[in-house]
Amino acid sequence: MPKKKWNDLARSHAVYPVYSAGPVSSSAPKKFDKAGLTLPSPYGLLLEWLGKNLSGDWAATKTKIVASVRITDPQDAAQLTQRFPALGTSIKTAMSPHTQQIRYADADYAALATELGYAV
Repeated sequence: MPKKKWNDLARSHAVYPVYSAGPVSSSAPKKFDKAGLTLPSPYGLLLEWLGKNLSGDWAATKTKIVASVRITDPQDAAQLTQRFPALGTSIKTAMSPHTQQIRYADADYAALATELGYAV
C-alpha cells in the first residue's frame, strides 16, 4: 500500500507501534552517487526502502534528527525489524503506547544505499 499521511494514520491507528530511528539527517552526504544518480537524504533513503518493502498502510515523519514510522500490518512490522533490528524494549511515548527504537542512523547510509542500488 502507499505511504499515508502521518496525522491521518495516527488518528485511525493510534495504538499501533511506532518505530523510531536516529540520528537521521535531512541532507545527503553527497549530491550524486558514482553512476550520477541523485542521492536521497538518509531519511529519504529510509522512505524509499519502506515504499519498496511494505505492503500495508504506513506513514513516516521526521523531527530534527529522529525519523518515526507507524506500520499497521504485523508482517510489515516484522520485516522492518528484521532489516532494522530493535534496540531495547518499546516504551510509551506521545506518539504511541508502543514506541520501539530501531537500528538505523546516518552511519548506516552507505549500506542501505548500496542495498537499494546506489553506487556509493
